[in-house]
Amino acid sequence: MSTVTTLDALTRAVSRVLQTIRPASGAVVVGRVGEVAAPAVPYILFSIESVTPQASPVVSYSDEDPPVTQTVTATAVPIVFLVEVIGGAAMGDAFRAALALRVSQRSFDLWAIAGLMDITAPTNLSALEVGTMRQRAQFRLALSAALDYSIGAETIEHLTIVANGETVTVSKGVNPHGC
Repeated sequence: MSTVTTLDALTRAVSRVLQTIRPASGAVVVGRVGEVAAPAVPYILFSIESVTPQASPVVSYSDEDPPVTQTVTATAVPIVFLVEVIGGAAMGDAFRAALALRVSQRSFDLWAIAGLMDITAPTNLSALEVGTMRQRAQFRLALSAALDYSIGAETIEHLTIVANGETVTVSKGVNPHGC
């Protein structure tokens, strides 16, 4: 792993790699079986199956003022993608896709932002559906990445405290003790 990324950027990188290894005249679709409309050609369907963030991510704040940005970075996060190949020669296409993911020049953009943890053996899920044999195979792609999430930090410009009949106002950037 050489860089911090976001979950959306990682999903786009996986999609680009799968585009290069999709079945002939096929498509790559993000989603799960039954969630999205199926193309009329053989296709690869993929989605995030699990993400396990670390227990204590690093929290940092930007130096620019305003606005202050808070970033939470979780390192070595395992992300598992479920990859399904549907139609055509699904099992053979799934096997080729699983092998092609290990070819560095095919997936250089992906390996620049994530590390490969595992690619499971493709499983043949082909079955007879409504009188027609439907070819389907799946495998899991497990990656490890440093993921971050940034958002504008909430800041308080002035804080007024009233206690024991006294009012104290503290302003952002001013030491209330005059030091």
